[in-house]
Amino acid sequence: MDFKTYVQSVVASYVEKQHKSLIFIKHYNTLDITKDEILAKVAKTKDKVFLYHEYAMHDMHSSYAPFLQWIRQCYDTYYKDTMTPENFLRKCNVYSMHIETLAGFIRDNFCSRKEDVMYFEIQYESYRMMQNILSILEFISKEHDLILIISKLHLAPYSTIKLLRAIVDQAMDIHAILMYNDEFMITDYKKQVWNDLLQSVSGQDLQLEWGRLDSERTMDVQDEFWFDKKYKNDYLLKLRNMYYTFSLEDAYYYMNNILNRIDEKTVRFEKSEQISFILLAVLIDMNFRKVDQALVMCDKLTNMQCHVSEDRYMRYIYYYTCARARMIAAHSDIVIKYCEKCIEIANEMNDSFLACKAKILMWSTYCGIGKDIFDYDFNYKCDDDVVEQASNYGFSNFLAYIYVFGFENEPDTIHDIALGLKTPYYFNLGIQLGTEIGNDKFLLNAYMKNIILYSRSGYHRFVRDMYEKRLAVLRKPNPLRESHMLAGLGYNSIILEDFEKAHSYLIQSVLNLTDLEEPDDVMNSLYNVAMVHFVAENYQGAIATVELILKMMKEMRLYSIRSCSTIKLYSIIGMSCYYQKEYYNSYYYLSKMDIIVEHMILVLKEAEDGVWDEDLLLYHLLKGMLYEYENNYTLSLAEFTKAAERAKTSHSSLFFAMPIYYTELSALYLKQGMYIEAEQAINTGIHFCEQEKLERKKERLVYFKKHHKHNPEPIMKQEDHLPLDKIKQITRHAAAEMKLDQREKDIKFLTSLQEAISRENMTVEDLYCNTAAVIKNSYNIDEIIILRRVNNKREWMLDNENLTLSDEEFDHIFDFFRTYKQAFLSNRTDKNFTQFTPVMRFLKDEPIMTIIGVPMMEEAGTETVFLGYVKIKRRTVGTRVLLNGDDLMILKFAFFQFCEMIRRIDNRLMIERMNRRLEQSAVTDHLTGITNRSGFSQQTDIICSQGNNKNNVLLYIDLDNFKYYNDTFGHEVGDLVLVTFAHLIQRMSKENGLAVRYGGDEFIVLLYDKKAEDGVHFAQRIYQEISDGFVDKIKEKLKMDIYIPDEKKISCSIGIAPFPGGSREEFELALNRADQMLYYVKKHGKSQYKLFTKSLTE
Repeated sequence: MDFKTYVQSVVASYVEKQHKSLIFIKHYNTLDITKDEILAKVAKTKDKVFLYHEYAMHDMHSSYAPFLQWIRQCYDTYYKDTMTPENFLRKCNVYSMHIETLAGFIRDNFCSRKEDVMYFEIQYESYRMMQNILSILEFISKEHDLILIISKLHLAPYSTIKLLRAIVDQAMDIHAILMYNDEFMITDYKKQVWNDLLQSVSGQDLQLEWGRLDSERTMDVQDEFWFDKKYKNDYLLKLRNMYYTFSLEDAYYYMNNILNRIDEKTVRFEKSEQISFILLAVLIDMNFRKVDQALVMCDKLTNMQCHVSEDRYMRYIYYYTCARARMIAAHSDIVIKYCEKCIEIANEMNDSFLACKAKILMWSTYCGIGKDIFDYDFNYKCDDDVVEQASNYGFSNFLAYIYVFGFENEPDTIHDIALGLKTPYYFNLGIQLGTEIGNDKFLLNAYMKNIILYSRSGYHRFVRDMYEKRLAVLRKPNPLRESHMLAGLGYNSIILEDFEKAHSYLIQSVLNLTDLEEPDDVMNSLYNVAMVHFVAENYQGAIATVELILKMMKEMRLYSIRSCSTIKLYSIIGMSCYYQKEYYNSYYYLSKMDIIVEHMILVLKEAEDGVWDEDLLLYHLLKGMLYEYENNYTLSLAEFTKAAERAKTSHSSLFFAMPIYYTELSALYLKQGMYIEAEQAINTGIHFCEQEKLERKKERLVYFKKHHKHNPEPIMKQEDHLPLDKIKQITRHAAAEMKLDQREKDIKFLTSLQEAISRENMTVEDLYCNTAAVIKNSYNIDEIIILRRVNNKREWMLDNENLTLSDEEFDHIFDFFRTYKQAFLSNRTDKNFTQFTPVMRFLKDEPIMTIIGVPMMEEAGTETVFLGYVKIKRRTVGTRVLLNGDDLMILKFAFFQFCEMIRRIDNRLMIERMNRRLEQSAVTDHLTGITNRSGFSQQTDIICSQGNNKNNVLLYIDLDNFKYYNDTFGHEVGDLVLVTFAHLIQRMSKENGLAVRYGGDEFIVLLYDKKAEDGVHFAQRIYQEISDGFVDKIKEKLKMDIYIPDEKKISCSIGIAPFPGGSREEFELALNRADQMLYYVKKHGKSQYKLFTKSLTE
């Protein structure tokens, strides 16, 4: 049986029996069957709807091709007359945020969306989009017996392969026959998802095989996309649709191919076409999490002058798109500046819709929406006009976030809501809206916001209710989210003193997350395990768990974990060591805390909202305990007092910190024999525990009151039984992946840098701006400063107007590097940080987190220093990754590249100056410095080539009595006369003409855009200027008195002729006429001018 007959038989049998939903037919380069031949066997089958698609090589395949096109076709055939696309999609249970997008595709093959995608919801929206397509197919299949036939499946796009994998895995009742060539080389970007699909197909016995491998017919071809300039508009439409339907892998692959064409200039693109593709590329890169690449695309838009376009809408789109990219890169200050620009432009256009979008983006930036939810700023309330506009324009998703995150965050409101004294009006509105939208991602974030906020305020029973509601949102099993829930419930159980249940929750969470190979989340859950041990006074367990976390952090080169600050980790292990009498270790961890607390002190004004009070409470508490151990009672009491102050605005740690505080304060008083104060302190602690319903902690304080010592037995002592080897394994694997990601980032950085510094005809200032922009974007460095000393001349480049540098400070920096002689990168947490104080002195009040210095000393006498720094910011304490030695290596290379480019620019400028001098000398008279005859010829060629008919005037001048000066006073005086006269006519003609030494003592003046009368006036002025015969200048030259008869004084004869400037013939004619007039003057008495008239030549 040949392959054609085989396929026909399979199709006919499948249509008749349909015992399986999907059949995959694998072959080996043997497919030579057409659509008509496949359908020939089933064409007469009733009640069956056959949809056929065959992929073509080298095409740009549409998003989810051919499934979206089939959906559109089915709508037009079966539903168009009875319902709108929107109603059809609602019947199919499509996610409400996607109805507008898919309705646009069904109606016009054009996807659009009024409300922007929140970048932190991209993964969720991508998942929902695929589920939408499955839901629509399922809905149509229930009403119509569809049989889908796809040929050459190996050419399918990534999005389609992923969709088929979901159909296979979910065992959906969708009937399809799919044929593919197993010998075809799959394009690299979709190879993994293709292999995953085939593995699922094989595992469920859905595959038939035709023939066998024929080594002589093996196919070594890849389906690479071939760009065809005829389809540029079609490509742009398809890419746009991919963006809105979240086919991001396909969009990224195709877009990079097109961008390469633009960069290589192998295909001609109009500027407007380039801008359209690059703007879309920024959006695709953002959604695909290629932030660095998105910022590079933004720089390209800047270089294309989009920000100064006369088209106001284009300016708005430029700033808005770049603001969105900068938001993902966490460049908050730039985002705010760009949003302000957008609002200004929108107001100029009287477009409140565009203004509203910019205001929402600005509010999201202020709040930190999109960051880790633990880093949100809940203190920024949204303006009422933004709420109103968002509601008017139907920005439902944004509005839900605004309701939940922008309101009811004040301490008094939190208190009233937690105690049932007030209804959470805005929170309920947001939950209602999120539920109507069907946005589970939002609902999970909303409940998590309350969990965080109310935990910080100490309302833990309210928090338990939030956890239960959050758990109810999960519509299907999700091991990762369930593990997070277990961790949250565990922490909540710690606060409610159900330590045994808390330990059970948390250990299960760690085990699950270890199996899922999520080391970041494992550390978060381990922190809670350490906390349950610490609060239950199992200090050995707390120490072991924190040490494990710190080892994981070190392996992964992290500065902190996501769920808590590093200072909390140090405080737990530091206090645990204290109670285990390991005082040396307590001092060690306190020293670590000292360094971090310096950050807070430097920018303490920014901490007035209480963001660091919890950390400072724990810091002062441990410090007071160690002073108590030293019997330094005064300093101990001072630290406890500071801890009490911080406790007033810190709520989430009070449940475990305050019992320790009151116990240690009482112990301090007891050591000093202050028994009344000791009893007052412990009684206050007992009262605190009663208020907070901390019964088990109350028992410990009662024990201390009775026995004046700590109860040596822990409240709970449970073994953890953690899979330590597996945890170490996933940590090492994650560290390796992070290094690989860093290398990829470095490569992208160097590629971007090379592109930025290799542009033609750059100045040194351009080079600095481009280099600084790429480095800042890639490494989040706040300022880049370049200092140069060339032959003892000081130069510096920086873009911070508030920074100034004195000569003394400049020299101090170079003196430092003459001694140090090597590059450095130091973080404030490093022991050697203070060593670089001389370099930072000129930064004055700038709070520095990281300082970078790279010197470049050359034998030629040029010294260059690169300085960069990262400032301490409000959230620096929560920074997870700091710059390190590997980053310094890349930055050193970048700086050397910068210096090399400076040398090239200097060399280019020197050569250009030399060439200009050479060119100037070729067209310049060496004696007088004005244009010579050759230069005059070039200028007239230019005028004639322009072909304009403007009026110009020629003056042909010959000096009179020049020979007398030359013979009487010598050649030096003769040269003086020529130079003086040349400078005179050059000065007179500078604004609107050209002065020329035509030869010997002959000169020409060409006056641009002037009439004949202007030439006459110019001649008259010459006679006025030379009336003294240059006698005074000659006296000065000879340093003696001289006498020159009037009839021998220097003068000139001038012939004047108009020159229309239309052609070389007209110029030659005008020059000839001026020469004739000069001859006429010479013949009739000299020292006169004559304007050309025809009568004088007859």
